[in-house]
Amino acid sequence: MADVISLGQRVSSVDVSPQFQPYSKVIIHINDDEAVEVGNNTGRTLEFDNPFGSREMAQNILNRLSGYQYQPYQADGALLDPAAEIGDAVGTATSYGGLFTRSRKFGRMMKADISAPHDEEINHEFKYESPQERKFTRVTGEIRASLILTNNKIEAEVVNREAQGAELSSRITLTATQLSSEIINRQNADSEMSSRITQTANSLASEITNRQNADNTLSSRITQTDTKIETEVSRATRAEGNLSSRITQTDTKIETEVSRATNAEGKLSSRITQTDSSISTEVNRATAAEGNLSTRITQNANGITAEVRRATQAEGNLQSSLSIQASEIAAKVSSSGGGSSFSWVLNSNSHTWKANNTEVMRVSASGLWLKGQIEAQSGKIGGFDIGSNALSYNGLTWGDTSKNYGAYIGQNGIQLGQNFAVDNGGNLRARNIDLYGTLNFYNYNGSYAGSMSTANFLTGASEAYNNYGSWNGATSTVSSNREHWTNGANGGINWNNTQSSSTTSRPNIFVRHCDCYSFACSDYVYAENGFRTGYFTATWRTAYVKDQNGNNITLYYLGR
Repeated sequence: MADVISLGQRVSSVDVSPQFQPYSKVIIHINDDEAVEVGNNTGRTLEFDNPFGSREMAQNILNRLSGYQYQPYQADGALLDPAAEIGDAVGTATSYGGLFTRSRKFGRMMKADISAPHDEEINHEFKYESPQERKFTRVTGEIRASLILTNNKIEAEVVNREAQGAELSSRITLTATQLSSEIINRQNADSEMSSRITQTANSLASEITNRQNADNTLSSRITQTDTKIETEVSRATRAEGNLSSRITQTDTKIETEVSRATNAEGKLSSRITQTDSSISTEVNRATAAEGNLSTRITQNANGITAEVRRATQAEGNLQSSLSIQASEIAAKVSSSGGGSSFSWVLNSNSHTWKANNTEVMRVSASGLWLKGQIEAQSGKIGGFDIGSNALSYNGLTWGDTSKNYGAYIGQNGIQLGQNFAVDNGGNLRARNIDLYGTLNFYNYNGSYAGSMSTANFLTGASEAYNNYGSWNGATSTVSSNREHWTNGANGGINWNNTQSSSTTSRPNIFVRHCDCYSFACSDYVYAENGFRTGYFTATWRTAYVKDQNGNNITLYYLGR
């Protein structure tokens, strides 16, 4: 024993067990097949492994152990000196033995439960050292070497333990399938550098790790097999997050990758992949705010493709791509959230645009094909100038009468040159009109003076409603049995026929609902609902009719 501590009665209880028999034999196992043995079987046997053991070593150990007996005991509530250490001798009023276990109770009296257990494994768990040995270890450190030989493994280890937790160790482990070596340089509990090499029949891996503190770890790794070589460098820091770079090489491809994961930026990575037929690059970023974003460029002998993607819960999947080949260039933007897309394709024959995979415009050598709405505020189309609210030819503007030719189509109306215009109210201004077919006048309010030379005028039922002006004119050719409708309360009608004076060839003119100031006709007239019913001869007569208000109207007519 190192020191002897006498407790006397300063214990709450003591339980003493019978002493073990003294050691009478020592056996040292050098390997699985060889061992040295000294002593006899009259007492206990000490047995252990030591590849460097010898008979002389076993005899010296037996000589040192002769006469000593192990005394198990249990003493609870002992007022133990705080300076007492494991391995010291402890004596009570009824026992004397070694201090091999201790459980302290930090109360007012600082009591402890101490014992020398029955279990012989105490020798493995608590190695006994004298005070001189412990002091030497604390001051100079410890160098320890071990070699373990089993039927399936050989392990050799050397440990150099220095002051204040520093330790340098190396280990080699050999099995039938694997050989590994490791060197560790531990400065303290938070700082450690290590290197490791692992070799099998089909792979070779080497790794170096530098753990500088709890928040900063760096490592590099090389792995080689018969089909690939992979190198990786990683760094984990609290400030920068996890960073790593990796290169993987096989007989068919080379791939490089760099990634970083941080709380603020999310996960970022970039990758380059090269094969005998293509090269592709990719950059990814995944964040809670933006979702997953990625860009990719792929190049091969046929073309180059560039692609950008973004996936979010609000927008769905958004994607744009550009493809360049020898025969065409194509671009597309699509959204799965709204189910929409727009794309175009350019080749040697045409340029085509599509919306939601439906063709909306195509340009080729034959011209432009367009489907949908067109809006333009400048430029030209077919010789017309495009303005903000009109199309113009030869610079013609609305109301301009200085140009002999030109065109205007806009919000005011349509104008051709200086002699024709129709405004957006339907008002027509024209010179020299040739009419074919039926001519109808509605809400006429104005006057006419001139000659109507159209051959088909009044060839059918020509009507004039609500005429608030006068009609003065002549026709060169009029067939028989024509109707002239009028319902003008304030206007007048003067009809002069220049046909033959023959009674049989003159037309009959029917006038219905004529409430007008005057009517004059040089031909046969039949009237109803406005005149007195009858047949009028072709002589000048005067007649009075009532208008819609009951007033007399003087009617001059040619009667028969």
